[in-house]
Amino acid sequence: MTASKDSTTNPKGVNALTIRSLLVTILVILVIAGGSGFYFVYRYLENYSTTVSQLIGQAQQSRKISGETVALQQALNQQADISGILLNFYSNGSTWQADATRDINNYASATGVDVSDISFDNGPAPAIVGQANQPHSVTVKVTSPTSYSDLLNFMTNIRYNLPKMRIVNLTLKHVPGGTADSVEVDSINIEVYTK
Repeated sequence: MTASKDSTTNPKGVNALTIRSLLVTILVILVIAGGSGFYFVYRYLENYSTTVSQLIGQAQQSRKISGETVALQQALNQQADISGILLNFYSNGSTWQADATRDINNYASATGVDVSDISFDNGPAPAIVGQANQPHSVTVKVTSPTSYSDLLNFMTNIRYNLPKMRIVNLTLKHVPGGTADSVEVDSINIEVYTK
């Protein structure tokens, strides 16, 4: 048998030292490649997060604007509702007597007040352009005695009526020998506002 060759040498010239330096070089290359890869991925993610943050900011601003738009639309709808009510605030100049008679009789029957007569004035002069019409006067006679609480309910209904009516004069007194709730009403003067 021949003597064994040195285990650290190879006929092609590869030995442990060469393999070790090759592995160290590969390891250094991998560390550099990994660091470079990490740097480039980090920069990409940083740019991506900036873009996402900008998009989120734009979406929130858009949502805010959308919310303001919805709030503005609701406000406009409420104003439209109010303008519809305001159109009914005044009675029509040609039908005010029929409207007032109907409303007064409806409120009287709803509250238990017995209306015996409704009379109207001749009416004010026509309004000058740009000025409001003067209110018309209505005199309501109520059958006496009547219940004070029913009369209060009747007057409340007149007060909140649309088209607008306002009680301007009322004379009442307690009925002698009557119940505590009984009153005698001379007449009720009401103004009706027309357009």
